[in-house]
Amino acid sequence: MAGHDIVVVGASSGGVEALSRLVRRLPANLDASVFVVLHMSPSRSSVLPAILARETVLPTVQAADGEPIRRGNIYVCVPDRHLIVRPGHIALTTGPTENRVRPSVDVLFRSAAVAYPGRTIGVVLTGNLDDGAAGLAAIKRCGGLAVVQDPSEAFAASMPQAALDAAEVDHVAFLDEMGPLIARLVSEPSVAASSPPDLMADVAASFFIDHPIEKVVTEGRSLELPAPLACPACGGGLMPVEGSDVERTTRYRCHVGHAFSARALLEALGDDMERALWTALRSLEERVALLEVLAREQEERDRLLSGRQYRQRAEELRSSVKSIRQLLMSGVNGVGGPVHESHE
Repeated sequence: MAGHDIVVVGASSGGVEALSRLVRRLPANLDASVFVVLHMSPSRSSVLPAILARETVLPTVQAADGEPIRRGNIYVCVPDRHLIVRPGHIALTTGPTENRVRPSVDVLFRSAAVAYPGRTIGVVLTGNLDDGAAGLAAIKRCGGLAVVQDPSEAFAASMPQAALDAAEVDHVAFLDEMGPLIARLVSEPSVAASSPPDLMADVAASFFIDHPIEKVVTEGRSLELPAPLACPACGGGLMPVEGSDVERTTRYRCHVGHAFSARALLEALGDDMERALWTALRSLEERVALLEVLAREQEERDRLLSGRQYRQRAEELRSSVKSIRQLLMSGVNGVGGPVHESHE
């Protein structure tokens, strides 16, 4: 049997240091391909391949679309592109964001699980919120192995803890233990496994991959009525993702393909609320200013009327302006910091 020759790694906040420490202890003769996703700014070029290359003798390169997969190489994500593992090669896509980010850890993990069932090792490192949790559960469903950084050591414990809550994790380890641990797991025989149809459909439907088997599965999926939630990215109806109950983490996807965990959706809806309140605040302040103009004009035309009605309405609106501003300043989201961060 083949070993576990596909290793996928995901990180977010604090991820540069964590990834550097992990690859530093990978052996020079590692008989596997390693794929890395780190949440990063979509508008900046990435220096992560160069940073990691200084820490390891393994060839470390930025992933390229269509590039053949070679054992012993480390492939690093590209800003604003999903990194997808296909049988024998790499794919990069500007497909819909997942958990509000692109590249997404879940996308990488799920694609590797489907392309190489039973042969994939998923590794979740430090980060905010829960990207990677559903992907790690998918790897386990496809017969792979799950490794998670000990949350007590992580710069941001949310991603590792979410992964522990979502999947039956095989190993919880500190960073300096992970290199030797991964080397040992790579050499262990893999098990014969297959990809569940819902995961194959998830990968195919999300990224429009043209594969005969996946196409049949995708076309055979039953249509569901949208959930009573609107996609924060495009306004379309959100539907629960088939199989997410098995993964122990609820996910939603719109017709276009944007996908969210429940926690990422809560964060995005909070952002929508904040934008709406800022818009309402601007509109109210503009109305107050115009009412003041009308009041002055009225006073100039007829001092007996004195524009009192306009000034009274302006004063009432000022009270609403004050309330909305206080709400915004107090932190309307009710959720921690942003998911999409640059860590280079």
